[in-house]
Amino acid sequence: MQTWIENFILQEESGDPNARIDVDLASFKIEAREIDDLVGMMMGSAGFFLFMPLIIPFCNLIYFLLSEKELKIKETMKIMGLTDSAYFLSWIIQYTLIFTSISFLVTLIVMATCAENSNFFLIFFWHWIYSMTYLSKAFLIAYFISFNHTQ
Repeated sequence: MQTWIENFILQEESGDPNARIDVDLASFKIEAREIDDLVGMMMGSAGFFLFMPLIIPFCNLIYFLLSEKELKIKETMKIMGLTDSAYFLSWIIQYTLIFTSISFLVTLIVMATCAENSNFFLIFFWHWIYSMTYLSKAFLIAYFISFNHTQ
């Protein structure tokens, strides 16, 4: 029906009674796509590979924060004029650099082994944000835990 109306409009506008629009079906070539089986390859082991590189610096950060808390190093430095912002910023900068380098290495390994077709920056950013949560968790844990040894 639509073809008949379009042919009528074409004949009226062009003034040629033999003008026609021919409709034909043709196949369209679609390029083959590459399947990235990231989920299948990482099933069950993704947590291990993403968590293990972060656990050692995380435990070290908690240990050093608790050691400083026990020895009252922060209070001693505050007496000497250290501000809270300088104290926390020193920890944050140090461990941001450590976690950034770990995230970069993990991203390189993931891109080389199982995510060749993925965006490097997105994987890096996802892992880096995940590692930054460990930084805040360490400060939270160190705030509530104390190591006081009584003899």
